[in-house]
Amino acid sequence: MTITAPQFLGTLVIAALLSACSSSETPSETPPQLEVSTPSEPVRKEKTRESTSTNYSAKAIKGPYSTVSPWRYIVTSPEMSIYAKLVGTSNYGKKIHNDGMIVLAPENGAFDTQKNWKSLLKEENKAALNSFVELYIFEGPASGKSLEGAHTNMAGAEVHIVDRGGELFLGDGHLSGRQVATDRGIVVPLTTLIGEVEL
Repeated sequence: MTITAPQFLGTLVIAALLSACSSSETPSETPPQLEVSTPSEPVRKEKTRESTSTNYSAKAIKGPYSTVSPWRYIVTSPEMSIYAKLVGTSNYGKKIHNDGMIVLAPENGAFDTQKNWKSLLKEENKAALNSFVELYIFEGPASGKSLEGAHTNMAGAEVHIVDRGGELFLGDGHLSGRQVATDRGIVVPLTTLIGEVEL
């Protein structure tokens, strides 16, 4: 019996397929896994460890209480509009958009006793503004665990967040008791200021 070229090739293909299917070896690399997002997360493209750029929808970026970063949360929270103005005018607006930032963000009511905060927005008071803003920003692990303990703020000073009867304080600043986890860090709303506005 004579085997033709097409029959021979067909037999080789079938043999190769059977050999591949019966192989007990596992691939040396596992295929990449896609991230699964819950409906409450912003709509974005897949993010890999090598790439830190993420494409968010306009709603995720500009919508109320955006959780893209501490900066986006602050500027989209109406009760933090004063602090948003201060941070936006300071040298720290871009810094708190980076990964791993913890921002203690005073709510508007915290400034009731410090009416001179508007003076910080003047160009000649830029150094005082930066000194004020950096008191509220820390680099650290962005986790939802308690922030109680020692931290170093952007001014380079070690400060301590302490528990006083179940309430957390940083100096005189009362942490509201809630932490907002964003994709790049944590925002902790403050109901009082940490210190005085100094010009």
